Amino acid sequence: MCKSRNGKFAFPFLRTITSQTLKSDVVVLRMTVIDIFITALSGLLLVFFGGQALAFIGVVLWLIWTDAIKPRLIPRQEIDRVAADIIASFPDPEEEAFARYERAWYRSDAAEQIYWYRVRKAVRRRLEGR
Repeated sequence: MCKSRNGKFAFPFLRTITSQTLKSDVVVLRMTVIDIFITALSGLLLVFFGGQALAFIGVVLWLIWTDAIKPRLIPRQEIDRVAADIIASFPDPEEEAFARYERAWYRSDAAEQIYWYRVRKAVRRRLEGR
């Protein structure tokens, strides 16, 4: 800087402008670094939690498919065939179908519960139709 003869700055407004400019440059630099950090952090959080959300949705859809939809797609002929086998093999076929349903219930196997529920309905329908 240019100093005058008395030791003071010859152009004091230059010192003010320069120091203010340096301060604002530091502030801008800090804000830029903070913005980059926040953007990177939010991107990483989005990737992490987005992946977790997709995995959760996938598990829920898979459970719905295997426990609710897939057992209902078993052909009625197979259900009727199993019901006929139970009627022919056991003295109380409705109780046997219920026992198999209950075993599936105790194992918490929802797909097998639906299967044996449908067999129980078929056995009941056949016994009432006799």
